[in-house]
Amino acid sequence: MCTPQMACDLFDVFALHRIEAFLLSELLSGGRSDLALLEGLVILSREIDRKLGEALKADQDPAVG
Repeated sequence: MCTPQMACDLFDVFALHRIEAFLLSELLSGGRSDLALLEGLVILSREIDRKLGEALKADQDPAVG
């Protein structure tokens, strides 16, 4: 069952993923390693994993459904 909180978490994941994809494309198109972009990608990847984990956990919680 999709709860409002789960929907918000999934929306956040997709929004963060779009930002991550943009930063990755900027990094790849630049032809050089930019430490700030790499750090940003690592931080975003961790945040996406955390948010997705929260959404999946909420979906599997019997108290929610």
